Amino acid sequence: MTTTSKVKTEAVAVSTPNASNEVKKPSFWISQVFILLATVLGVYLAATQGFKQAVQFENIVSQKNAYYLQKSLKYEVEQNVLATEAFLEKAKKAEGTFAVFPLENSLFIWNNMVESPTALTLSPTILFSTEKFVRGVKLNHTKATTGALESRQQGVKALTELVAMAKTELLPELDKNINRIESEMKKMDIEL
Repeated sequence: MTTTSKVKTEAVAVSTPNASNEVKKPSFWISQVFILLATVLGVYLAATQGFKQAVQFENIVSQKNAYYLQKSLKYEVEQNVLATEAFLEKAKKAEGTFAVFPLENSLFIWNNMVESPTALTLSPTILFSTEKFVRGVKLNHTKATTGALESRQQGVKALTELVAMAKTELLPELDKNINRIESEMKKMDIEL
C-alpha cells in the first residue's frame, strides 16, 4: 500500500465517525429542515413573482393593442363619415338619378378586426355601432343610387341618420375608451 492510499484511508476513517455523530444530532436535522423550507419558499416566491410579472406584461400588451386598434378604427370611421357626408351633399343637389356618385368607404381596419382577438376587447356598443354604420352605409348607398325616387329618398335619409349616429354615439364612445386606456397607461408610466 502506498503512502497516499494510507493517508486517504485514515482520513476517511477519521471523518466517518464525526459525520455519523453529526447526523445523530438534532441540530443537523433542524438545519436540514430549514434549508429545505427556505428552498421551497424561495422557489414559490420566485414563481409567484414571475407569474405576476407575466400577467402584468400580457395586460399591458393587450391594452396597447386595444388602444391602437380603437385609434385606427376611430380614424377609419371619421374618414367614412366624411366620405358619406360628401356623397350626401352631392346627392341632395342632384336632380333625378345620382348613381354616378360613388361612395367608397374604407373598411381595411374593420375587415382586419374580424381576424384579430383584440377586436373582442372592444365594448359591445362600439362593435355593434360600427357594424351598424358599415352595413347601413353600404345598404343605403345602394338604395340611394338605384331604384325608384322614393327608394333614393329613403336611402339618403337613412344615410343621414347613420352619419348622425356615428357622430353622436360611435365616435364619442371610441374617444372615451381611447382616453381611458391612455390614462391607465400613463398611470403605469407606459408611453403609447
